[in-house]
Amino acid sequence: MHGVNGPERKLATILAADVVGFSRLVGEDEEGTIAALASHRTVTDTLIARHGGRIFGTAGDSVMAEFASGKVYPRDAVGPPTGESRAIGATAP
Repeated sequence: MHGVNGPERKLATILAADVVGFSRLVGEDEEGTIAALASHRTVTDTLIARHGGRIFGTAGDSVMAEFASGKVYPRDAVGPPTGESRAIGATAP
């Protein structure tokens, strides 16, 4: 997008996350792994939205989100399943 003085710029924080060992986990228990991924994505998506983020890409077990302000850090949106994330159903790995 171009403004009057050239390209429009914005400050953003990008979160890129995926499941470590996903292919191995699918090989060991496909149905259980897919169900766990769906459950955790529900929690992750909720937390991203709650903290003002916007998911702009997913592929398999990965998710990419943008936070419009550089003052918001990914660890503020998605962290270990404690506190806020437990309140919406996350479980410890």
